[in-house]
Amino acid sequence: MEIKKLQMSDLVKTKFDGKHCVGFEYVLKDNSLECTFKFEKYTEEYPNTNAWKMYALLPDVYSENNKKLIQFVFGLPKDDLSLVKIAGIGLQLVRGLMQREVTLCTSIDFLIKEAVDEV
Repeated sequence: MEIKKLQMSDLVKTKFDGKHCVGFEYVLKDNSLECTFKFEKYTEEYPNTNAWKMYALLPDVYSENNKKLIQFVFGLPKDDLSLVKIAGIGLQLVRGLMQREVTLCTSIDFLIKEAVDEV
């Protein structure tokens, strides 16, 4: 299945405060997976900065409901980035977290294999 490139029309449930967007969602899915990413302008601790809070609801084999929620705050280098760029930066951050998780799971897999090999 071909995944299309992220476009403005893919960003849904946009919320505005006057002319400024303060929230939106992006859903990434194929035939067997669905991931929901929610973005909110973050003003609680950093009211005068360009920070966003992202919630990523991802499939998870370890949890009871098969979903994992990841949330974090990230800052942007400048104020005038498009929503597509903001989403892209957040998605790249999630991708980095997932790559580190894969590396960790691979290391654990190796340790278990060594510990039980020939048992």
